[in-house]
Amino acid sequence: MAHVSGRTSTKDRQSTKDRRSDKRDDTEQLIVVRTPKGDLVGELLDISASGAKLRIRDGLCPETGEAVSIVLLDKTELAGTVSRIDKKSIGIAFDIKLLQPADYLHHDHLGFDFYRSIQSLQSKRLKHK
Repeated sequence: MAHVSGRTSTKDRQSTKDRRSDKRDDTEQLIVVRTPKGDLVGELLDISASGAKLRIRDGLCPETGEAVSIVLLDKTELAGTVSRIDKKSIGIAFDIKLLQPADYLHHDHLGFDFYRSIQSLQSKRLKHK
């Protein structure tokens, strides 16, 4: 596994060659990155029909070409392959093109209690920093 750290700024994104021609939807959503070596906590930074950009929170990431899947808050699992790695993020090329990628960013069907528990977890995490 490689090491990736830091936050990606708009400036960094603009200076990086765009590898996906599909429209990207920006987000900041906690995810699980499932790899053959184990699960990692990550953050989904953007999603398009053909792939996603994400950051691994614990500093480790899978290797380029490795098969992975990302697990969203509602337990939807999207399979793909690591297409690129840079200092601040990794790119995933999905195995199957998504028809409506923005739909994967909304989890209203999970209900108010779910969002309250997420907010509570985030508040606790901020207190420990």
